[in-house]
Amino acid sequence: MRFVAVIIGSELLDGRRKDGHFDFLRRELARRHWSLSASLSVADEPDLIESLFALAQADSQMVLFSFGGIGATPDDYTRRCAANVFTAGRLALHPEGQERIRRRFKSPSDYQLEMVRFPEGAGLLNNPVNDVPGFYLHERLFFMPGFPSMAHPMVIEALDRFYPAGTQRHTRTLIAQCGEGQMMDLMRSLPDTVELSCLPESSGEKRETTLMLKSDDVERVSEWFEFLCQGLDQAAIAYRREGADGV
Repeated sequence: MRFVAVIIGSELLDGRRKDGHFDFLRRELARRHWSLSASLSVADEPDLIESLFALAQADSQMVLFSFGGIGATPDDYTRRCAANVFTAGRLALHPEGQERIRRRFKSPSDYQLEMVRFPEGAGLLNNPVNDVPGFYLHERLFFMPGFPSMAHPMVIEALDRFYPAGTQRHTRTLIAQCGEGQMMDLMRSLPDTVELSCLPESSGEKRETTLMLKSDDVERVSEWFEFLCQGLDQAAIAYRREGADGV
């Protein structure tokens, strides 16, 4: 699965508010042996929002977490954008959602009921703060408020229910005392079945490069890590191994 965050709100991009979702979602995914493939902050522009949602519509392996824009003020576009992309524009008042709004507000206004007009067929995500729910579609498209106190319990609910555990991935890391160019041939020899991360750093004349290998097969990642180490030994490049871990 490819997990993607779309964080909606012009206030994030002009500096009026700070993002409170990226780090939380990354940590919750990591606890379950998943990882983020992309995270985007998006202005309140319906065409752009729909373009991003269309990527999730086209990719059945994408799990989308959308934060923000599910209220009922004129600048809340997410519900309509989701309907346009995922349900051919069809929105409907959610029966259970209406009951929650009526319990919360006693005699709710049309504006308050509008907050549970969701794309047709949506399921509900629980809101522990005020019981105004978020929603999901197809068990892989999750839409939550912009407020972290409301959204983060919904993230946990969605992951616990639909994506409780991924496959543990194993990593091996070394720090070589050279620039990445001196290891290019070694890195190009690695197979596609092992994920490589190369992070060069420099301070004055000093060069260091951190190489991390990652795979869900512990024997495979160990085998190719030793291949790297042997290649560095043969090239007389100093390095140090970092502790192995699983993610």
